[in-house]
This record gives sequence, C-alpha cells and structure tokens, in this order.
Amino acid sequence: MTLIYDSAENDWDSTSFDAAKFHTACDGQANTLTIMRSNTFNRTFGGFAAVAWDSEGLWVEDPDAYLFSIDDQTKFYQEDPTRPAVYHDAQDGPSFWDLFCFNDLGSNIQCYDRIG
Repeated sequence: MTLIYDSAENDWDSTSFDAAKFHTACDGQANTLTIMRSNTFNRTFGGFAAVAWDSEGLWVEDPDAYLFSIDDQTKFYQEDPTRPAVYHDAQDGPSFWDLFCFNDLGSNIQCYDRIG
C-alpha cells in the first residue's frame, strides 16, 4: 500500500481547502482507500473505491466500493451495487454514496457521513 495523498500535508482542514491538490494526487488512481478522522465526533471511517478518481463531475458505478467504520470494525456495501457509488468532481474531495466531502463554495470543506 502506498500513500498518495495526506490531507495533513496538503492544508486540508476546516479553514482551507483546495480540491485541486486532492485531484492532482489522486485522479487516475484506482483501488484507493480513503481514511477520515472526525475530531468533532472522535470517529475514524472511510471508503474504498476500485474505480480511478477523476474530476469529471459525475457519479460513477463501482460495485466493489464499500464504506467502513474503524471504530465499529464494520463494513458497509451499497444496497444496490448497480447504482452510482463514487462521486467525481473537481470542486470536491473524495465522496461516496453515504460519505460526502465537498467544498461549501467558500474556503471550507464539509464532510458528512451516514454510516454511524
């Protein structure tokens, strides 16, 4: 496993966000594991994407994608694997069907999850 992007090294925090840095490092990369830490809720979670990241502004099908909670040691698969699972957009960070990281049109990154 190789680290291709580390938000701590790329100024990704609640006060500055540059999606271009994520996409410069990750576009074209497939079979990636995204790990996130919520300091607010003291939780660690993330997702796996088999498809390569892109900046095209589209939802992409990925039947092998899944989300996970490290704290609960659980894995979540999409209920319908034929539905789009991964969102690719130049303005946003890594986003899955129930885990979203996007630019709020200011300088802040917002991340929401529905995996518990």
